[in-house]
Parts: sequence; structure tokens; C-alpha cells
Amino acid sequence: LDGSTLEGGATGLGNVFKLSAKGQEKVVYTFSKPADGEGIYGRLLLDTLGNIYGTTTYGGTDGVGLVFKIGQDGTETVLHNFVESTDGGIPVGGLVMDAQGNLYGTTEVGGAHGVGTVYRIKP
Repeated sequence: LDGSTLEGGATGLGNVFKLSAKGQEKVVYTFSKPADGEGIYGRLLLDTLGNIYGTTTYGGTDGVGLVFKIGQDGTETVLHNFVESTDGGIPVGGLVMDAQGNLYGTTEVGGAHGVGTVYRIKP
């Protein structure tokens, strides 16, 4: 079982963890600075290879969130930094993945009319 915290962890910016069947927690990744993300509201997505995908509500280069991937080795890769004025910001709903590996989600603000977007991130 994978989970995340909105805040807390070693830096106060949140973390991603795994729980074993026996209830033992293992922190997989701790967000360390706003540039790598801050605060997860949406659910996490696990692919067939064991990579974890998610969004942070804040942080990133524009401060309005990002899409990330955490590999099996615990390394985070930022897949997309949101820019509120163009492609939205504050993603809060989690992600879904199609058979081709495209990620889809929504943002709460920004985009052409300022009221959020539906987005796709290609693999």
C-alpha cells in the first residue's frame, strides 16, 4: 500500500511512503524543497513496474504544483511543472493512466479562463 502526507516528514513538505502487510512504514521519498514539490492532496498511482506517480499541490518552478514519478530506487523525476497562466495550477485530484502510459488529471485554477484545466502528460 502506498500513501503520502500533505505536510510533515523530515522537512515539513510531505513525503511518500509504503506500508507493508504487517503495517510497517517505509518512507520512499521526502520532499526537500519547493522545487521538487510540496503537499500531496490527490491519490498516488502505481504502474506495473512499481513506479509511483502523483501530483503536488504547491511547489515546482511556478509554485502551483507539479507531476512527479518516483522510481523503485526512490529517485524523484519531475515530469511537469505547472504554469498557472497557461496550463493550470494546483492539481488536487490525482492521476489516471491510459494503456499508452499517458497521465491525465485536473487543476483547480489557471488555464485559458482561470478556472482550471484537464491535462495530459505524455510518457
